[in-house]
Amino acid sequence: MNKDLDERLVPNGEYRDAMNIQVSTSEGSDVGAVQNILGNKLISAESTLYENLSAQQGFSTGRCIGSISNGQNEKLYWFIKDREISAGQSYSNAAVEFGAYMPKKDMIVEADASSSPTNPVVNPVLVDIFETKFILYPGPGIQADSSQLPGQSVYFLVNGLADSDYMPKAGDTFSIYNYDNLFNYTANTRPWKVLAVVNDSAPNLTRIYTNLNPAPGGNIAALDFAQITIDSASQLNLIVTFTSEKVLNFNTDPNKIITGINIIDNLLFWTDDYSEPKKINIDRCKEHTNSFHQSTKLPSGEFLQEKHITVIKPAPKTAPVLQLIPTENFNQPGIIANFKFQDQFGSDLSPGFHGLNPDGSPRDYLNFVILNTSSETPFDLVANQTVIHLKSAETNSIIYDSDSDGTYDSLNQNFNQEYQESNDWDIRMMIIGGDAFSQNPFQSVLTPTGAPLTGYVDVHAVIIGMAPNITRADSSWVVNFEQAKDTLFEQKFPRFSYRYIYADGEYSPFGPFSEVAFLPGSYSMSNEQGYNTAMSNNLSKVIIEQFVTPTTPEDVEKIEILYKESNSPNVYIVDSISKNDSLGRYYSATSNPPNLGAYEITSDTIFKTVASNQLLRPYDNVPTQALAQEIVGNRVVYANYLQNLNISDLVDNKVLASVSYLSRNLIDEFGSKSLKTLREYQLGVVYTDGYGRETPVLTDESSSVVIPITESTSSNYLSAQITTPAPLEAKNFKFYVKESSNEYYNLAMDRWYDSSGGNIWISFNSSDRNKIDEETFLYLKKAHGADLAVQVPSKYKILAIANEAPKSIKLNRKRVKKKTNMSAPPSPVLNDLFPDSNNFPLNKLSSFICKLSSVDPNQDLASESNLSIRFFNLLDDNVSELYEISGLEYDVPADEIIVSIDESFGFDMSFFEDSTSTAQAPVQAENISMEIYKGTVEDSPEYEGKFFVKIFKDFNITQFVTPLINNSAGFRVVHQLPVYYYDQDSVTTTNGVMPSKPGGNDFGWSKLDVNSPDYDPNFTAQDLLDNVQDVTDSARELFGDGTVINSTTGDPNAPRWFIDKLSMEGVAITYTALNIPGSTGYFTGFVGYGTDFYDQAWNPQIHPATGQTHFRRTMNGVNLSQIDISISGLPHYNFNNYGSGNNNFNNSEIFFPYPEYNEYDDHSKLVAGQFFRFANDVNKVVYKIVNVEIFNIFNYSGSNVQNGGHQSTLESASSLGVQIPLANNLHNSYNHRRTYRLTLDKPVGDLGGYNPTQDATQTNQVNIDFLAAPTRLSVKDSRPTANPAVFETKPKEDLDLDLYYQISDTYPIEDHGLQVDLDNYFNCYSFGNGVESNRIRDDFNAPTIDKGVRASTILESEYKEEKRKSGLIYSGIYNSTSGINRTNQFIQAEKITKDLNPEYGSIQKLHTRNSDLVALCEDKVVRIYANKDALFNADGNVNLTATDKVLGTAQPFAGEYGISKNPESFVTESYRNYFTDKQRGVVLRLSMDGLTPISDYGMKDYFSDNLKTSTMLIGSYDVKKSDYNLSLIKANPTLSETVSFDETVNGWSSFKSFIPETGVSLSNEYYTFQSGLLYKHHDDKNGYNNFYGVQVPSSINVLLNDVSGSVKSFKNLSYEGSQSQVLKNLDARDNNYYNLNDKLGWYVENITTDIEGGYVNEFIEKENKWFNYIKGNQTMDTGNFTLQGIGLAQSFTAPPVTYNLTIQDIADED
Repeated sequence: MNKDLDERLVPNGEYRDAMNIQVSTSEGSDVGAVQNILGNKLISAESTLYENLSAQQGFSTGRCIGSISNGQNEKLYWFIKDREISAGQSYSNAAVEFGAYMPKKDMIVEADASSSPTNPVVNPVLVDIFETKFILYPGPGIQADSSQLPGQSVYFLVNGLADSDYMPKAGDTFSIYNYDNLFNYTANTRPWKVLAVVNDSAPNLTRIYTNLNPAPGGNIAALDFAQITIDSASQLNLIVTFTSEKVLNFNTDPNKIITGINIIDNLLFWTDDYSEPKKINIDRCKEHTNSFHQSTKLPSGEFLQEKHITVIKPAPKTAPVLQLIPTENFNQPGIIANFKFQDQFGSDLSPGFHGLNPDGSPRDYLNFVILNTSSETPFDLVANQTVIHLKSAETNSIIYDSDSDGTYDSLNQNFNQEYQESNDWDIRMMIIGGDAFSQNPFQSVLTPTGAPLTGYVDVHAVIIGMAPNITRADSSWVVNFEQAKDTLFEQKFPRFSYRYIYADGEYSPFGPFSEVAFLPGSYSMSNEQGYNTAMSNNLSKVIIEQFVTPTTPEDVEKIEILYKESNSPNVYIVDSISKNDSLGRYYSATSNPPNLGAYEITSDTIFKTVASNQLLRPYDNVPTQALAQEIVGNRVVYANYLQNLNISDLVDNKVLASVSYLSRNLIDEFGSKSLKTLREYQLGVVYTDGYGRETPVLTDESSSVVIPITESTSSNYLSAQITTPAPLEAKNFKFYVKESSNEYYNLAMDRWYDSSGGNIWISFNSSDRNKIDEETFLYLKKAHGADLAVQVPSKYKILAIANEAPKSIKLNRKRVKKKTNMSAPPSPVLNDLFPDSNNFPLNKLSSFICKLSSVDPNQDLASESNLSIRFFNLLDDNVSELYEISGLEYDVPADEIIVSIDESFGFDMSFFEDSTSTAQAPVQAENISMEIYKGTVEDSPEYEGKFFVKIFKDFNITQFVTPLINNSAGFRVVHQLPVYYYDQDSVTTTNGVMPSKPGGNDFGWSKLDVNSPDYDPNFTAQDLLDNVQDVTDSARELFGDGTVINSTTGDPNAPRWFIDKLSMEGVAITYTALNIPGSTGYFTGFVGYGTDFYDQAWNPQIHPATGQTHFRRTMNGVNLSQIDISISGLPHYNFNNYGSGNNNFNNSEIFFPYPEYNEYDDHSKLVAGQFFRFANDVNKVVYKIVNVEIFNIFNYSGSNVQNGGHQSTLESASSLGVQIPLANNLHNSYNHRRTYRLTLDKPVGDLGGYNPTQDATQTNQVNIDFLAAPTRLSVKDSRPTANPAVFETKPKEDLDLDLYYQISDTYPIEDHGLQVDLDNYFNCYSFGNGVESNRIRDDFNAPTIDKGVRASTILESEYKEEKRKSGLIYSGIYNSTSGINRTNQFIQAEKITKDLNPEYGSIQKLHTRNSDLVALCEDKVVRIYANKDALFNADGNVNLTATDKVLGTAQPFAGEYGISKNPESFVTESYRNYFTDKQRGVVLRLSMDGLTPISDYGMKDYFSDNLKTSTMLIGSYDVKKSDYNLSLIKANPTLSETVSFDETVNGWSSFKSFIPETGVSLSNEYYTFQSGLLYKHHDDKNGYNNFYGVQVPSSINVLLNDVSGSVKSFKNLSYEGSQSQVLKNLDARDNNYYNLNDKLGWYVENITTDIEGGYVNEFIEKENKWFNYIKGNQTMDTGNFTLQGIGLAQSFTAPPVTYNLTIQDIADED
């Protein structure tokens, strides 16, 4: 055909138009034969394939939305959508009321042409019946019945049997419709759920069970539904429509067909850009698809669901549960009950006699029953390992019968424990067999079962020892077990997981890994052992359970048990367990009780390694939707795909979670799972869809918690609750946590040694040397010589490290001089020791003068080295530090020695000065003794194998490391703090007004408020101002005005310390402490009007009436073991700049800057671990501060302090006309105080002891003496211990990585928002003594508990659902030979994507061509090299090179063409590809010569006009005729048409009257689809030109244009070919005999020139040619001639003559 050229220019061999013809030519010839074409026939129309429904019947028969041929197997497959049976037609062929009514279904169908290409066998592959309708059976609409289902359930009746075709199934939803007229029904209910489908007792009836509550979205009341009644008269008016979840879930867009379809072996893959990419096993689906009338099922008998046919395969959601069996167990008590100690033949057993066999020969075993009395701890009896110890229960009266049934069922535990510890047993036996399920005490079982000891167990044992004095008549015995087992994973932290193996060989990602399979032992970390013995694995067996659950996917065939060690990236396969496992290790829902899967591991030999990339595969990034799909390099490739979850309803991608830690008390010295203290845990949430695709970690800065060191004695775990709503599309969620600290070590000390400068040396085993360096900080975690935890942060910088003992340590100090002044000055004795009062050994001095003749008259010390000195008072316990002497300078004439020390004297020398003296110069106290020591360097074995660390010796070191005494002897005063006592009930002020009240200050605001019950019309604003002034005056009097900094000056305006029992206005607390989002800084606690509401523990409370937060309003003073000490009157920063425009109230340092304003730094002594005593206490009781809480308090006015709705913030007084200066209220120094709540180690004044409130008052001070512990002089004071102190290294730096690790199972979204205890997550073992370990044996570089296995992170950019229009993504490889199927593996951590230039437009179609991939984009066609890459030479030529890239260089084809958005137009045949570019109005062929616009072959204008107006462009290839058939689908179906490009003539040969839904060629046959039905073309039995049952004649519009410049006259027309049309004519005048009967054949419908038109109704055959005269359409037009013969006929140039030759259906085709 040529529709482009002018009629005069159309060359020979071309014609203007044609319908249903084909042209046959000889090669090189321009002469061709025009033929009509054979029609098509419906395949298997006569069978029950289509429910006895032919193509013409019914109002809706579905449509084909995709097809593919498999030439290897000579089969084709097609997809049918919305197949529906017409009214009155049912599978049963019965009346409509007795069967399914209009079932709807989607299907995949196979046509097998291997035996007969002309008549292929059609089989169902997959049937998805998603809707059926039933007539309600006459009778009551609903009936109650609880026999089938638990609880309250009801049913109604429908016709048919439950197991018949089209019957609904459990899980379907249903609606009841009122049937008005044919196919017009009105819904009067909402969807309900089908709970069960059960055959009724009546024949051919089925009960449909539901409950009284509708499914989600339903709103019908149960009463309404129950009142539906059906009788015989109205039964045809109510129809029940049952709807199932769609399995195939095809695209609902009628203008979309599936273009991404591939087959690998027997696996069919497809994607439709609407739902999940899918895959089925063709053979298995056919096997379990019984007919076209039943939905496909799984091998288990369950109905197939969409999740079973997706490419993505879900991973396990829960971690396996581990049952850890210890290596030793001596504490498993039991009883041998109701059994005489006899053999099975009744003979008493005596010492050395083990019984007789029936033949009289000695027998050395017996059988008996054991009852376990501690069934909560099952114990395995293992043959040849378990030793039984027996003790007579009756003789020792250590058991009892609680229910008096004659069976001993319990033990006297104390007595039993006594025997366990003494190992005093009467009989010892070795287990050689047992049966856990038999209760026959004499049953002989010769093989062990390994069953856990729970309940009664038969035992088959051999006696290995018997005491001579046992009572043989005893019938009950106490039993205990000894078992020596091989240790599993002794120095490892293993974890276990599992993965699924699906039916087609796909491996799922790993499931969550278990907790570490580790059983710590009893704590022991002595230096003799050199390691923590508790941190060796005491494991003998691991039982892995619950790896199979009722929710395990039905298409899982096997489960692989996986193993991983914490310090290795490798994952190993332990075993593969089949669904039909003969050992019963797989789940069986039918077994009783159900088996949840159990696998025992008794050997640590693990063999096979999993590929390393699987650990990088938390999920498979299979696109959720994809338009294009292809197989290249044995991989599935998707393009133009959608990825990521849609979480657009989350604000800023943030998830808020309330996270806290909980603690359990430890029950014994064995290590317990815990979370490491001194760590911050940031919680994150990951959401997943139903297939396991994950979001990144979503979190918020507030979702974190720090576990303090105070919890180091507990077993800690996290608890969380998500407070933000879940994304709507999320199906599951799980928790991740970030704890980014680096590794740490535990070190057990050996000894301590005093050092100068307030430091101390600690020795450790040399094996720990690599754990620390001089940049390391140490935490003291455990006390020396005691199981006592250090629960206050005690961090120490390493000052020095010595690999050998330092010289100062090796010094053995011996006293060489001692001198004491025994009487008070001016006694000669006193002056004889320290003659110069200006050179005493006082605080801050580094030298002093003593008298030579009194101390060293012979100058014995002049040449000595390693000298040290100390001072003490003989009358009390004050003692100084030991100071190293740096030099002795002898002044013989002056009789003096100038003694210099290494460092200055400290406050510990304060006792040297007489504090009672009023003299200007210092005066010595009496009874001062001075001792000088000589140190001698001595080596000792205790230094061998040790290294030494110097740290600061603070109070915690003094308390927990160096041994202390209980009284005050040896303590020395290092600081004094004078304190007053302020009691709310006794403090007075000049004006009689107290600054604060227990109920809070109102200042009279309520009296001004007309809405207040306290309203006083006589109270004025000036009265309010006067009240404020009174309060501020009294506050200034009590607390000072902040103008004096030093609290020791005695100035009334100076800051002052006091024991605090005053009221206050409120506590400054953070907004975040009360979880007030979006707020920062401080405010005061709320207090209700007239109410003092608080709790005794200072916890914030919620007032029951107001709902406001309240705090306690009065301080403790001295209360048992607590004492409140406060300081007030200090100024704040930037006071002069403070104002309403510079509101820095949120900065606590402005209001509470106390540490900056005290020269003696009193605050530094108010810390945990500090010792003190009260100076007035005659008993010198020493207290230790255990804990300190600090409160910032407003004395009388606070911001936002609310009293019954009245704002007491005084700035707001301007509304009442009262201007109160800012400096007089909130911001004054006397409005603030800081309180230190000290918790002490013992009650103050216990048992009638001293209480400082006895002496301290508002005006009288009591001194608090802060103490330092006694000083040790030599190594003799330091002893090693089997229970040494333990230090922990601080991680050197926090790794700045946003790595989060999964710590939970995957929870269903229904649990979102619930409180979840994450107690399976732990990272250390706690021993209750402060030691927390995560390392094998606490050895250097030993394996540690990892942070987790599965990691994720947060994203810097916003995470969102993403359509990658120009992107490609590919799977793992498929290899049927080696059994590898990784087509479900899309590992995002690997390079599995490629992006094309977005300028090419979106990718619409992929095609494999010559082992490469062709991507057909909207505006470009691109070749992508597969498994190779392109190297371009300088001249532009390409060289190919091998590469490991799956997708290499993308090289566009020449030509600015694409496929627009019509992938359905694409067809491939051999090396040729055909497709359209709608945007550019062309049809293209991609062949070896590149892109060719074949629309230019005479049809350019036609396609330019018609492609753009088409809704779909469906291409198919007729391999039999070498035709590319392109169907142009129009919005108006009558305008749709098909046109064919014929490769044999290299042109467009004809239009066709058939409009297929799709078409495909197979086995040299051409098939198309209409209404979902399969039709075979070129069928010689179905006649010509009949397509889909519609007859359309062939026609051709030919141009006769030879010698176009000549004038021609046309008289007749002839042709060579087949039979002409013959019109019957019986008129005798005709004189012809050929036309006695009608015949079908060729005829000329019309023939036209530019002047006239005519026709040839029939032709007459002569000499093998057909001819006839042309008959005109009208009478001759004489206008072209002269009238009356005058003149000549007008000449004209003849245009081409056009005629249309039409043939009707006849047998011949030429």
